[in-house]
Amino acid sequence: MRHRRKRSPHGPSPILRFPAFPALLALLVAAGIARPPALAAQDEGALQLLPLLVTADKRETELQELPAAVSVFTSGMLEDSGADRMAEIARSVPNMVVSSWGFRGNSFVFVRGIGAVNNSPSVGFYVDGEDYLDSRLFDLDLLDIERVEVLRGPQGTLYGRNTMAGVVNIVTRRPDGGFRGKVEATAGDHGLREGKAAFSGTLVPDRLHFGLTGRAGMRDGYSYNEHLGRDVDDRRDFSGRAKLRWTPADDWELVLSADREELDDGVYPMAFRDDVLSRPFRVSLDHEGRDRREQTGVSLTARGATPIGDLFYIVGWRRYHDRVDNDQDFTPYPLLVALEDVDSRALTQEFRLSSPEGSGSLRWLAGLYHYRQRKGHLLDYGMGQLAVDMGLAPMPGTSSESYDLVEEGFAAFGQASWAPTDAWELTAGLRYGHDRSRMALRSDFVPDGFPAMALKRLSAKGSGGVLLPKIQVAYRPSEHVMAYVSAAKGYRAGGFNTSDLPAGYESFRREESWNYELGAKTSWLDGTLYANATLFLIDLRDQQVTQTDPAFTTTYLKNAGRSRSRGAELELNWRSPAGLGVDASLGLMRSEYREFRDPVAGADYGGRRTVLAPDWTASLAVQYRSPEIASFSLFGKPQGLRLFARAEWQAVGPFYWDDANTLREDAYGLLNLRLGLETESLDVVLWAENVLDEGYESVAFPFMGGAAAHPGDPRSVGITLKAKF
Repeated sequence: MRHRRKRSPHGPSPILRFPAFPALLALLVAAGIARPPALAAQDEGALQLLPLLVTADKRETELQELPAAVSVFTSGMLEDSGADRMAEIARSVPNMVVSSWGFRGNSFVFVRGIGAVNNSPSVGFYVDGEDYLDSRLFDLDLLDIERVEVLRGPQGTLYGRNTMAGVVNIVTRRPDGGFRGKVEATAGDHGLREGKAAFSGTLVPDRLHFGLTGRAGMRDGYSYNEHLGRDVDDRRDFSGRAKLRWTPADDWELVLSADREELDDGVYPMAFRDDVLSRPFRVSLDHEGRDRREQTGVSLTARGATPIGDLFYIVGWRRYHDRVDNDQDFTPYPLLVALEDVDSRALTQEFRLSSPEGSGSLRWLAGLYHYRQRKGHLLDYGMGQLAVDMGLAPMPGTSSESYDLVEEGFAAFGQASWAPTDAWELTAGLRYGHDRSRMALRSDFVPDGFPAMALKRLSAKGSGGVLLPKIQVAYRPSEHVMAYVSAAKGYRAGGFNTSDLPAGYESFRREESWNYELGAKTSWLDGTLYANATLFLIDLRDQQVTQTDPAFTTTYLKNAGRSRSRGAELELNWRSPAGLGVDASLGLMRSEYREFRDPVAGADYGGRRTVLAPDWTASLAVQYRSPEIASFSLFGKPQGLRLFARAEWQAVGPFYWDDANTLREDAYGLLNLRLGLETESLDVVLWAENVLDEGYESVAFPFMGGAAAHPGDPRSVGITLKAKF
């Protein structure tokens, strides 16, 4: 049975109780100078951590040579952990929190205490170089992934708007020579059934290759609606991707990619927070809501070598349609039903030219970027006679609000790195971006059986430019140690409030941040251990905060705040020749408002903690893959049998759900276990997630004089079969 832990007074942030962390970072650098890891030849059969190429800085670089805070998850790591969604990956990234609740497109993504609730995203999301502009796409299925890179801190110089907290860069597999295939089937409790398949091969030898991947799944709901007598949050979905890769010459390639997603889910298993704490996964709603989502995307990527540098160009088109209806009062009474319909079309393109590999002490990159997005949004609130009797509406009817928003932007950017010696490297970058937008808003009230009553018509425009500089110094005292210090600027775009507000509240300005970072990357024990540490300080100004005015009886965004986030991060990766591996992360943070006055509550929130900014995050994964324990033949192919076991602990420290710091989430930890048998052609894995059935909330917020909440996922167990050929 689930239970909540006793709440304890909020003490000092762990970062203030951990003054040794700066000393630890200095020790990693100093120890590498005085006593670098051994360079002796490895014994036969020894296992090193292989050099890992990443494209976080928009060119291929070895992870340990990249002076930036980046967490990387390869395809093998994702398969070992069973993670196939960003919310699961985020639990292993220091100082990253993803709160997914209500429906799949609703995710609060926070990195280093910076994130988005009602405003534009603060974390960029890229798939194969294509910019996914809409935050509702953050929870996509991870299909046939090569790696996931999570960059922490502002990435404005290379990535631009809405990356002031970081960037998630997803790289899918590119089809190459030969035939490869994988089929996977999963079954588990809660009616879980899921199938995946991925195939790639060659159509024209050495020139034209294809790749196909797909997923279909379903499960019953975790939450039971006692009023209607059925589950409220079941899931049904399908997604797929097709690729063609043409290599007309050895140093040129073109990749055409198309993807499609469809889902049909139950939504919003919400209840009042006291009920969630005492009786989780039990709700009482008079209206059963659904989320029907579909999205389609096409992209074309070209890359190759020219006499003046390496060229990269990508153009992507994406259409997203989401229709969600739900019980908005979270009670068994017919008070309020909401219908939201979002239709978005976006075109993005980027052109880059960079110095060729081996170009000497000076490396450079320059590029142009353009985006255009058009979004239509409808939000209807249906209110019955009971809502009128309770004073929530003047008469039965529907409050209807719709807007059409067009956003477009251009940017030019460049970055150069100069290494005057083998030990030192200086980097400077600058981006100029210009955004413009226009919005047409319509607000009506439609009484039951009567013509619509026009409440408001509004047309608004906005534009502006911003410079985003970056400067960085990296020092490599030995082959196995690098230290760096950097300063970078990021921003979140401004926009329009779409609620029915009086003049002067129609828009809000952009939010800006400066990030200062000191880091060290080291390798030890003959390359079997990586230890990377980071200290950071982030200042935000013109912060976009959500406020409610009693005269408007609605929420809106306003540039009313300043905040500061500071913390430390540590990541460890170790592999032993005996098949044992350990991956660990630790994030320590204190993020608080420096200025923020709430005119509704008449309160000054200066000094209070920002939302979704835990004191600490931690993860520890220990896994073992045995040597061959048996050999046999399967389908005429020799097979070696191996044992695989993994235990993973992912924990989050205490944090607050609201600016007033009245809704506090206690620290909690999730234990996941996996046990399997593996061969070259077939794997069988037993798995269990949240083994201890830990109780926690995926969201909580003030509601109707109290608070509403959604419980986190319960314990689940299952089995996965994989066939590889």
